Order: sequence, then C-alpha cells, then structure tokens
Amino acid sequence: MASRSSRARIKALEKAARSGNQQTLLNLVAEIEREMEEAVVDIIDNPNPSPIYQTKVSKSHPIITPNHKKIANWLNTLPIKKELAYFPDVRNSHAMIVSRDVQRFELHRLGEPVLRHWATSFIL
Repeated sequence: MASRSSRARIKALEKAARSGNQQTLLNLVAEIEREMEEAVVDIIDNPNPSPIYQTKVSKSHPIITPNHKKIANWLNTLPIKKELAYFPDVRNSHAMIVSRDVQRFELHRLGEPVLRHWATSFIL
C-alpha cells in the first residue's frame, strides 16, 4: 500500500513539473533500482571481479561501499545453508521467493515452496 501511495505522489509531482523531453522521475527511480539489483547480483556472483570490470568507473552505477561488503560478509557467516532456486524466464526471482505480493501477481505463488522448505529446515 505504501508503494502505491508513493508512486501516486511521484506521478503527481511529475505532472506538476512536467517538461517536454525530461525522463520521468518514476522511470529514473525504476532504472536506479534495476542497476542496484544488477550490481548486487554481480558482487554476489563474482566477489573478486577481474581487472576488466575494476577499471570501468561510471557515476551512473551505484557504488558498493566497504560497509555494504561487510554486511554481505556478515550475512554469509550466518549458519544457513544456501539453496539454489530456479524459475525459468524470470530475471529477478527475489519477489517470487519471498512471495511478495501474491494478491496482485499470481507468479509470486511459485516462491511458496522455497519459503516452506526454508521454514521446515530452519534450525535456530
């Protein structure tokens, strides 16, 4: 509900400040979210990137700080066995795995078995 309200506020702001060929704020936020997700996935998939990737510096991409890396390392030390989940034709499965919004997106129901497995195998 908060996301819907936030989107509505952003659209209202855009309508008030609309100028010809400017990229809308909503599209800009969506692009930033997509780039952030890709950066995190890249770090998880390859924590020690080759020099090819290290030399490319772009201000349009998010910067992963040492604190981000420290948090990722702490999460990796949790006594939780990592499991792979594969959903064909899905680019980012996070929303599905956590069954974020099964009322609006029936596809998110496909993540329920992952949650059930985690709940039954989790030992504290």
